[in-house]
Amino acid sequence: MISTIDLAVLLLCIIFVWLAIRKAYHATRGPLSAFPGPRLCAWTDLPQGYWKVTGREHEIMADIHSKYGPVVRIGPRHLSYIGTATIWPEIYGERVGYINCLPKDKRLYDLIEDCFGWKDSLAAAPDDHKVIRKLVVSSFSPRMNKHFEPRYKGWMKKMVDKLVRKAEQAEVLDLGKAFQCVAVDLQTDLVLSVDAESLKTLDYPPTKVVVNGSLQGVAVAHALRLFSPSVGRAVQKTIVNIPHVRKLLDNFAITLSNRIDARLANPPPENDVLTEVLRKSELSPVPIPRDQFYSTTKILTVAGPEAMTSAMNTIGYHLFQEPGTFKTLVNQIRTRFQKQDDLSVEALSEMDLLTAVIKEGHRLYPLPPGILPRCTPKEGAWIQGVWIPPNNSLGVHQWATYRSETNFLDANGYHPERWMGDPKFQNDRLDCVQIFSVGARRCPAEIFSWYVIRLVFASLLINFDIELAEEASEWPQQKSYWIWRTRPLMCKIRLAKNTGAN
Repeated sequence: MISTIDLAVLLLCIIFVWLAIRKAYHATRGPLSAFPGPRLCAWTDLPQGYWKVTGREHEIMADIHSKYGPVVRIGPRHLSYIGTATIWPEIYGERVGYINCLPKDKRLYDLIEDCFGWKDSLAAAPDDHKVIRKLVVSSFSPRMNKHFEPRYKGWMKKMVDKLVRKAEQAEVLDLGKAFQCVAVDLQTDLVLSVDAESLKTLDYPPTKVVVNGSLQGVAVAHALRLFSPSVGRAVQKTIVNIPHVRKLLDNFAITLSNRIDARLANPPPENDVLTEVLRKSELSPVPIPRDQFYSTTKILTVAGPEAMTSAMNTIGYHLFQEPGTFKTLVNQIRTRFQKQDDLSVEALSEMDLLTAVIKEGHRLYPLPPGILPRCTPKEGAWIQGVWIPPNNSLGVHQWATYRSETNFLDANGYHPERWMGDPKFQNDRLDCVQIFSVGARRCPAEIFSWYVIRLVFASLLINFDIELAEEASEWPQQKSYWIWRTRPLMCKIRLAKNTGAN
């Protein structure tokens, strides 16, 4: 007669064997088994999780795509694509109707809510997101950006004035801090009519400290969620509830909430982004929940400057380390504009080399460098004529896409001329570069970003002679934890002769 213990052991063995067979079938004969990739990735998410935690996922994924091709299986339920003009809209674009966009993978996007207690309105359900996006997009429309241009130029002047003192002393400084400070101050002023006072110290503001301090923790939590969402969430909550971490996050969140409360209680004399959002929301037939309104405002004042700073760092590094392009662009700007006050966004948008420099910088160090993951719905999805079963995560890997030799000649090289019709690069697939994404969830502040980045670099080049310092030699060796942990951009700056700063 079989004892109870023997029966329990037998049952556990049967369950184990059944799970092993099921796992083996899914890895070798399942719907995703036809896609190439590292063998271990078909069985477990361990490799993918490890890559994320090390901060080298972007480099590893580029090598994997180079070896296995444009579509790679990087986990039991994960696919990575090299982007093309057709792949981008198929994964990120609208389908039959707005509701049929592929949903975001909550294993990543829920991290925001779990860390800060915010409801991520940018990952909201399609109907809610459509209303919120419409309000935000209207606030960053070409008309509104033109209206805000004097405000932008005012912050450019403050940045130049601060840097003049450094240039007079021929100091070596981290220009990335100037980028971060002007981005934070400008966008906080634009959204909330509040001076964050980052330029006063020319040091990283609290938002940057919080972001940098949480990057690797977010990567660990994301890696754990690949194995088990519940385990990953539990570990993450344990980490964020460590007393000093909790205090840092709470102070950060309270400061932002207080700024929003103060702005709502005391409307400014001049219109800002919230003026437009509130005006449009009053006319909207669908009311915006308070938590989504607050989280959207917080994301605009935190994520916006972080993305813009990352872009300006890569644009600046590659421009400053290429003397020929740098000298040509400086000559063009100083010939067309005599002083700082002459700069205008409309005129700058007509400068092809400046536009090409910005696009090439974006291509080489995109944000995020990895995947903006989407999930296939319960009915599955057709991607490039191949049916992908439900509950699988997929997306375009930006770094691998932009460093692919099938998309670009000398993909790892810096060549702004590829964006200016140079015949040498006539076979480049420029339309595969979608830094601001595509479809219904495309970045709503894209036009604003272009305005500000053009003004920042024009202001720098008309007023200063800039060169990279020796300390900047390791700048390219950056790690990515979904977004970049940016290295200091150490530069030598001197006052240019006969400019508006003198």
